[in-house]
Amino acid sequence: MGQLVDHAYFDMLGVPLQLGRGFREDETRMDSPVPLLVLSDGLWRRRFGADPSILGRKVVINGLSYTVTGVAPRGFRGIDRGLVGSSGRRCRCSPA
Repeated sequence: MGQLVDHAYFDMLGVPLQLGRGFREDETRMDSPVPLLVLSDGLWRRRFGADPSILGRKVVINGLSYTVTGVAPRGFRGIDRGLVGSSGRRCRCSPA
């Protein structure tokens, strides 16, 4: 399960992305026209074969389309352990 985060999320936590970038301030406004996504390392490996060309591609997750800006480092689970990865729900994702 993902989290809706602010543009400063990864910088504030001191978490360097292993691929790509996080979000710019103008990209995280609620009226932003393009929903963006930083993939977890596990999802990137399982669903997208650790393909580094995933950056900038559109992917569909649970029926919603996102553009990938980055990949989080291996083992990073976010700051809300009760929220991320604990639902047991399967995530349906595919290239758009």
